[in-house]
Amino acid sequence: MSSLHSILDMVRAGVHGAAELVEGSDEIEVSEVRIIDQFDQLSDAGPGSLVVLDRDLSHVAETYRFDIALRRIGGQGAVGVAVFLPPDARFSLTARVLARKAGLVLVRFDPGTDITQLLQGIARQIADKLHITVERARRACEAIGRVDTRKSSVADIVQLGSMLLGREVVLGTADDARHMDRLAVPARVTAHDGQWLITERMNDADADALVEMVLWRLAAEASRCAVEQESLERYTRRTAGEVLLQLIEADRATRVSLAPTARRVGIPIDASHVIVRIEFDNLLDLSTDDEVAAYQNRERMTNVALEAAPRNMGVWHAAHDPSMLVLLCSDEHAPALDSGLDAQRSIGRIVDQLVATTPGLRIYCGVGSARATLAGLVTSATEARLATSSARSRRRVNQPVSFDAIGLRTTLVEWYSSSSVRESIDALFAPLNVMTDTKRQQLLETLTTYLDFQSSTTQTAEALHIHRNAVRYRIRRAFELLNLDEGDPEQRLFLHLACRARQPS
Repeated sequence: MSSLHSILDMVRAGVHGAAELVEGSDEIEVSEVRIIDQFDQLSDAGPGSLVVLDRDLSHVAETYRFDIALRRIGGQGAVGVAVFLPPDARFSLTARVLARKAGLVLVRFDPGTDITQLLQGIARQIADKLHITVERARRACEAIGRVDTRKSSVADIVQLGSMLLGREVVLGTADDARHMDRLAVPARVTAHDGQWLITERMNDADADALVEMVLWRLAAEASRCAVEQESLERYTRRTAGEVLLQLIEADRATRVSLAPTARRVGIPIDASHVIVRIEFDNLLDLSTDDEVAAYQNRERMTNVALEAAPRNMGVWHAAHDPSMLVLLCSDEHAPALDSGLDAQRSIGRIVDQLVATTPGLRIYCGVGSARATLAGLVTSATEARLATSSARSRRRVNQPVSFDAIGLRTTLVEWYSSSSVRESIDALFAPLNVMTDTKRQQLLETLTTYLDFQSSTTQTAEALHIHRNAVRYRIRRAFELLNLDEGDPEQRLFLHLACRARQPS
């Protein structure tokens, strides 16, 4: 049994000739086809049959004898009559009314139609409800090849396959594909552990082979679509990442000029933002000092971080440079990560995933608080940097530290952002410029850790893995060079804040 729609579709698309539904619905089911060349053969038309008048008999379609034929076959349960007539020939009004009342279809085939091929094609359709033929499979493959993958998704391609095959094709798992009563091929031909294109078997070896051929053609196109979409996503993400880094590092005037570009690449700058800063402590070592390998590892970890990011909390963007990975979470309606502690827990899962996929990795992670608009994005980035500095000074390896959790306030960030304060900090540390970069960084790290541990020489030595005498020497040397009184609480506070501001990334 097959639908009249599929039969007409086969005729129109193949080499059998033109077909026109003149009266009735093409949704009816046809169980058999009866071609007759004499009227006394009408009695052979049983329920569900489509009666086809041969070329010689079709001329009666414009006479009263055709009306009689319609009355007879309508009483026998047939579904309709097909005749061979030229396009300018017409069924009589009476015939059309009779067909309508009896629920019969009237079909016109072109007189040049090859009757033998027509009947063979219809017979195949009826013998197999899914009407899989070599011709149909060929047409399906050709149609799939014309898909514009730039404008189509994998789901669109699967839907097209269902339509072309006349049967449901779905995306499923490898476990779904193992059922014996199903035909399945990997949706991405190189990824057998991913999704599969699946449809039911037809219990006919030839038909199953044709269906599988079409499924492989679908898989090839779905693979191409997936590759092109991934390439576009990588390009968009890389572009957005570059813009994100520029926004964070630029001055106010430059940030304003970058705003239109940020919007074009999908960064909703008017939304509420949270910045996550992840600094790599030993990535280059894990990459065996190979900068190309290190770059590939950063790309991979960017993918891991984005996949692990909680989707219900906003839109995520990522950027990386040789020293760090920056994540941006934006929500246009309300702060997604609306408190530092909540953010820390959410980001903790990302950090855990990064560490799990890169054995031996050591990172320091800081999380800014939720801030609105472009200015807020930059503020959150500053907070994330400070939180990361806190993580370093406290040796909080592979643990996110939130800005809110360490008790820093917005006023402190504003203090850091002041040009006059930066000048004061530069002036404070100017005496250290006589030292080499390594010695100066070593001295600042020791001084910051010492102040973080409330002047505990023992804890500082343990944190930095050096002898207590080395700590004492560096601290004494620092206060002498900076010409500060360690016992003065105001000088000590300013020094502590200045050390945080100058903490190396």
